[in-house]
Amino acid sequence: MEIRARRIETGRWIVVGLVALLGSLGCARALSGFFDLPSGDDKKPVAVPRAAATEVEVAAPPPIESVLDRKQSRELLPDDSMGGVDWVAALREGLIRPRPGLPGDKPPPDLTGFRYDMVFESDDPEYAASFPHSSHVEWVDCLSCHPKIFPSGHTPITMDAIDEGELCGRCHSQVAFSSETCHRCHFNTEPETDDTKHDFMGDIVLARGQPGGDVTDPEDLPLSRFPHWIHRIRYQCRACHPGLFDMRAGAAVITMAEMSAGKSCGRCHNGRDAFRAQVDNCDRCHYQGSPGGSSSP
Repeated sequence: MEIRARRIETGRWIVVGLVALLGSLGCARALSGFFDLPSGDDKKPVAVPRAAATEVEVAAPPPIESVLDRKQSRELLPDDSMGGVDWVAALREGLIRPRPGLPGDKPPPDLTGFRYDMVFESDDPEYAASFPHSSHVEWVDCLSCHPKIFPSGHTPITMDAIDEGELCGRCHSQVAFSSETCHRCHFNTEPETDDTKHDFMGDIVLARGQPGGDVTDPEDLPLSRFPHWIHRIRYQCRACHPGLFDMRAGAAVITMAEMSAGKSCGRCHNGRDAFRAQVDNCDRCHYQGSPGGSSSP
């Protein structure tokens, strides 16, 4: 009993000592001494000035966004070896800063650093090809390609399918660099060169179905034209695909009634986020000539 009493008394003095130590050093520092934990002194929160935070949030868009002329915009963007737009270079050089989502949308997951880059071997080294997930996730989400376009990692990929607009051809030769730019994927081939500065890809002339009362006389109104380029400068592909539009030409049926209800193009073209897609703005989309030409916005 005497031994037990002494142990209890000794324990009390230890507790008293710990309390005094905690009081003099502070809980965090005392615990770090006993358990070899970081003291946290080197991780003090740094106050961000209000002005600096505001500047980041309302940073001015890149100058190219103020240019609405097709030819002028094309001159501001870098070329790849075949004379087409090098969109990756434009992104890396800060010439464009496309937004990942539409106004009011919850920001998508940040996939920066996702480096599941792949190499497809071949019996002929010249046909070996690479696929960099790391650069694609700067534009699209996983759902943009999987599982609709590529059901699995073992999906057979052929140039015939690509040239027919399937697999990689859903984007390449449509809005991204041409499948004829062989060295961009087949890394053992010599780069082809073309000194011609080629125009933008991705212009779509929408086929017209039954007017459905939206157009009194369809013959008096030119077909609607959609220029991918002016949208791609401002938004990443994931902003519209596949949420608003499936990644296949002709997959969507677009009506004025739908747009007026805030769907499809009307998701942004509402008079607040972009010009209003209503009957009083017909010539913004229904115009002659090339989409996004100098005579149109």
